[in-house]
Amino acid sequence: MFDVNSTQLLPTHRRLAAPVSFSFDDPRSGDYASGMLSLPRDPRAMLDDELAAWVRDVINRRTPESEMLDYKHTVDVDGRRARLELAKDASSFANDRGGVLLYGVPEDDSGPAPVPLALDQCGISLAPNLAETVENILVETVDPPLPVL
Repeated sequence: MFDVNSTQLLPTHRRLAAPVSFSFDDPRSGDYASGMLSLPRDPRAMLDDELAAWVRDVINRRTPESEMLDYKHTVDVDGRRARLELAKDASSFANDRGGVLLYGVPEDDSGPAPVPLALDQCGISLAPNLAETVENILVETVDPPLPVL
């Protein structure tokens, strides 16, 4: 999870298994790609500034949502329905080829696929302990458990 305005990344991207957060089509090639998305390497090995620059680039290019990319304006962890929605979003990527969830990114859905609004309209305030809360929600609600939480 990422706050584009402060370039602050939550440590969740370091703890979640790669298939939950990102997809790697051919790890042997060194080019970690997923459909229209391409990462220079495994995000768990990337520095925060490097990953933040990649996220800003995805937003600046107005990369449309796809099977591999989903934008969320907010992250809500209050209440049963919100927690189940968060778990559904994460597990949907775990059940397929993987993908990227970007929170704090409002979208323009007037075209064939939603695209992010301008970078200056992105970002969210990160609640204390949000990474741990998200991790706990996934552990408590997803069965079978997601790997490497």
